Amino acid sequence: MSDEDIDKLKEVMRMTDPVKAIEREAAENKTREIAINLLMKGMAIDEVTEVTNLAREQVEGLRKQVH
Repeated sequence: MSDEDIDKLKEVMRMTDPVKAIEREAAENKTREIAINLLMKGMAIDEVTEVTNLAREQVEGLRKQVH
């Protein structure tokens, strides 16, 4: 692999980190949205935690936002 190829590969790798961060943030936002919807439907905090894999503290914080 030439130095030029290595430089191009490094640049691509630098560009994918922000993309991955954006994708991760979008997935986390969707999970919070689902948790809020479940809470609004009356699901218990423990159940929402189990379904979404969010920490109990996160779900409790979302519940405070909803009510």
